[in-house]
Amino acid sequence: MAGPDAAPYIPRMNVFLILLTAAVLLGVLGVLVIGVIGMFTGNSPARSNKLMQYRVALQFIAVLLIALIALIGRS
Repeated sequence: MAGPDAAPYIPRMNVFLILLTAAVLLGVLGVLVIGVIGMFTGNSPARSNKLMQYRVALQFIAVLLIALIALIGRS
């Protein structure tokens, strides 16, 4: 996939993508915890729905990043 000139950059890219994925997964965890706390305190359904949308979007981004890491790791 990448030429010989790109070889030194691939390990740095993997580290960056892994750290970015970890940050996104922490965001997923944070939104999930906020949603669970909101269930017990009686948040409005609109707020719960918005939190669920954020969580699904963050999970989608995390899956894309994991797939990109796997794709880069194959080369």
